[in-house]
Amino acid sequence: MSDDSKRMRKCVADLVQMAADKGALASEVLAEQQETCTLRSVGAANDVRWNTGCRLHIRAFCSDGRLGWSVADMENWETGGEAVLESALAHAEEAAPKEITAPAERMAIVSRGMALEDPRRASLTDEDRVEVIRWNHDACRTFGDRVRPGVFSYREKMIRRAIA
Repeated sequence: MSDDSKRMRKCVADLVQMAADKGALASEVLAEQQETCTLRSVGAANDVRWNTGCRLHIRAFCSDGRLGWSVADMENWETGGEAVLESALAHAEEAAPKEITAPAERMAIVSRGMALEDPRRASLTDEDRVEVIRWNHDACRTFGDRVRPGVFSYREKMIRRAIA
């Protein structure tokens, strides 16, 4: 598991504890981090763009069945989480009580989680990504002079999620 995944898991666990400390009966926290690389190649010109985004979802339950939730896009899930939690708690305070609203029962899950991260990804450079496009472009040219390769694109996305 990467260090980013470990920090993300700790962040969501800390937010659940913070919700309990502020009086919530229960809470659910989902943090998502996306890294996207988009590469577009036309002939010899290559345009590599990286985008990173984070989203935090928090649901807070009060003892009388009131539920509040808040979702926020942010630059970094390690900062700003408390403001999202405060928003969810404020929405819960304003909500009407409902007897049937309660958090789902949770199974005991080993806290390690699951990761499907290719260990080679960390060693890839933008030049390696451009090379994938070049290989495809060159492969098209092997079919003869009448084949004119057009625009090639490459897209890579890494999504990390932590739930508590």
